[in-house]
Amino acid sequence: MPTLNSSKNARQIKFAAIIAIFWLVAGFSAHAQESAEPPRPFVFGVFPYLPPHELESRFAPIAADFKRALGREIQFVSKTSYEVFAKTLLDEQAYDIAFVQPFDYVRAADRSGYLPLAAGPEKLYALLVTMAGSSIQSVADLKGKHIALPPRDAAISRLMRVHLKKHGLVAGKNVEFVYLRSHTSCLQHVLNGLVDACGTTPSAMYHLKNPASERLRGIAETDVIPPALFVVHSRVAEAERKQLLNAILAWPKTSEGLGIQLSGFVPIADADYDVVRKFPSD
Repeated sequence: MPTLNSSKNARQIKFAAIIAIFWLVAGFSAHAQESAEPPRPFVFGVFPYLPPHELESRFAPIAADFKRALGREIQFVSKTSYEVFAKTLLDEQAYDIAFVQPFDYVRAADRSGYLPLAAGPEKLYALLVTMAGSSIQSVADLKGKHIALPPRDAAISRLMRVHLKKHGLVAGKNVEFVYLRSHTSCLQHVLNGLVDACGTTPSAMYHLKNPASERLRGIAETDVIPPALFVVHSRVAEAERKQLLNAILAWPKTSEGLGIQLSGFVPIADADYDVVRKFPSD
């Protein structure tokens, strides 16, 4: 016949077992909640080739599409200057996904672990623009003149400096460069008579609203190189890299739903940018 003490001990053991089971279940539950934590956001960086509001309107929908494709939050960011963007890309490697200019790409690929995804079909070149009624008819007429360019480290600026150097025009010697924050500012400086010419892109001319664009004319074009491109850091899983590429290649069918027009992007390989690696120094 069990004693009072033995019954009490049994109840204590049973209670202790219940408590142990409770904490065990609670531990499993907490672990399950931790396992269900969403993955960290990917940082999507875009080099500042447009004014901030234009970058936002163009690339925020792209970030939303990447979020849809990956099922992961995407944080769209840019920087106030090409120099700061390049440092963040190359030294800090802070961007998981990025849209970069060609000269930054080859440096990022060669030393910072970035891989190419896709680029547009059109090559990149600089267009030299003056007022339609200007006496400047050719590059030779720019001696002693002031030429506006986008930021110094922009691909367009480098293309234009190399082109002018081939024609004997060197900054501080027989021509002066004025570096501005954007292509829009560059064109506006010509329209306002603040400089004699501007080195820009054909697309910047295309987006300039009439009648302003009719007051300008191109007088020279530089050599061409491969265009700006989407890249991804090698730390991003291969499966996610493929999902990003598939999203980009689907834009001809899906971009209308994003509220922007995106088409013509094609997969590219690192070797496609060897011409940029061999481009002359300015």
